[in-house]
Amino acid sequence: MDRNPQALMPPDSLLYSGGKTPQREYAPLRYSFISLEGYLDAKLLVMILQRMGDVPQRSGLAAAVIGLGDFDLGMGRTLSFGGSTGRRQASDQIYYTVFKDGRSVSFRESEWEAWAKP
Repeated sequence: MDRNPQALMPPDSLLYSGGKTPQREYAPLRYSFISLEGYLDAKLLVMILQRMGDVPQRSGLAAAVIGLGDFDLGMGRTLSFGGSTGRRQASDQIYYTVFKDGRSVSFRESEWEAWAKP
C-alpha cells in the first residue's frame, strides 16, 4: 500500500467530471453517522488502552477487550464483548435513518410501510 497509494483510487478525472475538483465537489456534513461511529470507536479504544496499562502490548489486546465486561459508550444501552459465546461484536443493533429536510432522523421499524412500492 505504501508503494503505490494511487493504485487504490481512480484518478480525479473519473470521480469529478466537468472540470470539478475534490476541493469544490466534496462538502462534508458537520454531523454524520460516520463521524458519530468514529467518535464511539475512539472512545472505546481509549477505554481499552486504559485497561491495558502504561505499556500496552498487542498480545494483551484481546484480553483487555473481553475484560471490559458490560460498558456504555453513552448510547443509553449496555454493550459487551465475550460472554458465554465469546462475542467479538459489542452490538447487533441497527439504527435505521432517513433524510428529511436535509437532516437525518430516526426511522422506526413500524414506518417501513411508508416506503413500500404501491
